[in-house]
Amino acid sequence: MNQAAKKTVFLFVGILLPLIAFPETSPNSASLRSNPKTLAYLTDSSVDKKLVDIGKMWDKQLGVVCDSPVKVEYSADRIFIHKPVELPDGAQHPVDGIWQYRFDLVRCGHSTTYNTLVVSQKGAVPRDVPILPGKTIASPTLQMDTLQIVRSKVTMEAKVNKNSQCEDFVVSDTSLVSVPQQAKDGGAGGRWEERWMARYCNETVPIPVCFNPNAKGTAILTQSCAEAR
Repeated sequence: MNQAAKKTVFLFVGILLPLIAFPETSPNSASLRSNPKTLAYLTDSSVDKKLVDIGKMWDKQLGVVCDSPVKVEYSADRIFIHKPVELPDGAQHPVDGIWQYRFDLVRCGHSTTYNTLVVSQKGAVPRDVPILPGKTIASPTLQMDTLQIVRSKVTMEAKVNKNSQCEDFVVSDTSLVSVPQQAKDGGAGGRWEERWMARYCNETVPIPVCFNPNAKGTAILTQSCAEAR
């Protein structure tokens, strides 16, 4: 695993787990529009520059080279609230809360979807924690678990093919294949499938991932949900 990927995993473990037990999937942002003050803070003009910097960081890690002007595109509907944002009157920054930006970095006629988690710092400037690219709906902690399982699968296959010396591993994109099925009891939380693009030793391969919630949490299978039946 390269240094950037190791740093990402460290941030997942060192920041996310002590703060909150995330739900299995990212929540929607419907409540944001009913709170103008919080919405204004989360969509302030300074956010664009921050997201451009995070997008450029990911571009560098993924080997994307572009000399054209860069811009970001996002909306309130793509800001996910993982922990309620508390922004008291008169406060410059939130005293509590965790939220996520899902944004498109647009450059050289191409657009890539990136994500970053923002963790409040008790009224100080919030801390940004870049998380996996793409449109995965897995929660940040579930992403962390899946990242390790996908890496194990890819490196094991590399060893079988006698290519075990490479340190370069990164998930370059995630996409939703099927939405969560309705649970048998009529509630939410059924299984869903995603496709994770894993790059190892300069070769990128699609890895199907089936998420299957159960009474103990969520089972993660690196195969299609159809094959997992």
